[in-house]
Formats: sequence, C-alpha cells, structure tokens
Amino acid sequence: MNDSVGTSLEQTFGKPLDPEFQLRLQSLFRTNIVSATNTSLELGDQLPIPVVRNIPRFVPSDQYTHSFSYQWTTFTQTQLDSAQGSNLTQQDLIGKIGLRPADVKGKLVLDAGVGVGRHAEILASWGAFVVGVDLSDAVESARHNLAKYPNAVVIQGDIGNLPFALETFDFVVSIGVLHHTPNTKLYTNSLIPFVKPGGRLSIWVYPPKFARRGEWVPMASHLPLVAFKEWCEWAVDIARENKNALWLEPMIKQFPFSTHHANSERSVLALFDGFSPTFHWTHSSEEVTKWFHEAGLVDVHSNAIETSVSGLRPRLSDLLAIGDGVSA
Repeated sequence: MNDSVGTSLEQTFGKPLDPEFQLRLQSLFRTNIVSATNTSLELGDQLPIPVVRNIPRFVPSDQYTHSFSYQWTTFTQTQLDSAQGSNLTQQDLIGKIGLRPADVKGKLVLDAGVGVGRHAEILASWGAFVVGVDLSDAVESARHNLAKYPNAVVIQGDIGNLPFALETFDFVVSIGVLHHTPNTKLYTNSLIPFVKPGGRLSIWVYPPKFARRGEWVPMASHLPLVAFKEWCEWAVDIARENKNALWLEPMIKQFPFSTHHANSERSVLALFDGFSPTFHWTHSSEEVTKWFHEAGLVDVHSNAIETSVSGLRPRLSDLLAIGDGVSA
C-alpha cells in the first residue's frame, strides 16, 4: 500500500480510515490517485477534482436533484436509526436487499444514492467498507452522519456516470433512488459494470401502487420548496388530528400520503419526499426482474419487500457452466 497516499486520503475525507479501506480506496477510481489533499483529488491525467468540506465533488452542481438537496439538508437525521433510537432503517435495508451483517463484513459496498447515509450507517456498522455517492447536497448530511465510521466515505457524483474503476464493488445497493432519475432502467444498467464478477446488485424502486402519487408530481415539484414543506406540515397535522374523519380517506385516495409513521416529522418527510422530486417513476417486480435478466445477471430474485430485486454478476465459471448446461 502507498502509505503516503493512504495518509493523504485521511486528509481528503477528514477522518482516520481503516487501513484495509485505505487500500481499497487507492484502487477505487478509473485512474490512479496522483495526490490527495483536503482541497483536491488528482487522478491520473484528469483535472484535479475539488474537495469541499471533505467531500470530493465530481459534479459541478446538483442538477435535477434540487428538491433532495433541500430535503436532506433539512431532515438530516429524521430517518437515522442511531439518532432516532430505532431499527426501522435496518429492517428496511434487510427487507430490500436481503443481506445480513455476515454477508457484507469486509466487503466493498457502493451505496448509490446515499442520501443522509441512513442505509450506509447500517452497512458500516455491520463492518462493510462503504462508499456513498449522491448527486444532491445530501452528501453534506451524509458526511456528518458517517463521520465516526473509519470504513465509510462520501462522494458527490452522478450515479449514471460514476468515476470508479469497473468491476470494483462486491455489492452495489440503491434503495429508493433510481425511480428519481431521468430513466430508471438506463440508470440501473449503468450500475452493473461496477459490480465485480460474483458480486451482487440490489435495488428497490417504487411499485405501481405509487402511480397515483406520480400524477401530482409535475405540479408539486414546481412549487417553492420551503412553502411546500410548510404545506406538508399543515396537511400532516390536520390529517393526524382528524384521523377518524369521514372526509380523510377520500382525500388521501386523491392525494395519497400516509400519517402512520412513528412521529409527525417522519410523516412530513414522507409527504414532501413523495411529491417534490423532478422525476417519479413506478415499476413492477416483473419489469425490474426482466431488466436484470436482459443485463446478464444470474440468481435474479425478488426480496421481501415489493419491487426489491437482487441479482449476481456472473463469473466466467458461471457462464461456462450455463453454456455447458445449454449444450447438454
């Protein structure tokens, strides 16, 4: 291991890093790391990548994710298990990727669309080496929430155009993100080349039951974000105070949102999150499974929660075995 680069990466990310994780990070990108400081990351013959507040920035702006930039720098710990004293995110993660701590310990995991780092926190606590990427300014909150983990770092980048070396990650997970990109299938396929042969891709996207909500998004997503958040707070308060009112159910059928969350803030977040993004697509489990098969993944299966699908990127030996089976 290049000790000088490893030490420099600690300056870049602003914290001590696990020695093995340092080694993984040195070969993470498409080209070798030439130098790493707390202001820039220089890779091969590329222009230096700016590092701002210990986050390498591979994109000049948050592009179409402005609602998430506001959302995740406002609701910074609302869904974070460690802050809320709950295991809701852990159960969500298990249900959507079908993995347990022993599966990911010591493995390199990409959290594609890290948000505030709520899933990355669980993966890091399980002993995975986690690289969280997000296009939005959510990376500011994720960096803070993951600061204590020497096995987790955060990068601002486009999951449709990742800066990493191909076939790098043991696991790639993307939970509740790809349906907010310009094209869910295209962005799903863009993740597959970064999975190692024998590694796994696991995603969760909105199921068809969320389609009614999507009909409101073209309007709601153009509202001023602060004003819409305040309206969400008002709507949640009214709904929670009148949970038995006869008019509530018909209203929610037309403008779907839920107030069953553990507290009011989580309900407000869910309502804001459901209607403010630029893109809102829905897909069936069968549709996503078909994408995985078309991309050449094997052992494709649905996990416990609807429209959560996993698949393995085959090794050469797997492909040869498949070939032998066909010829037989």
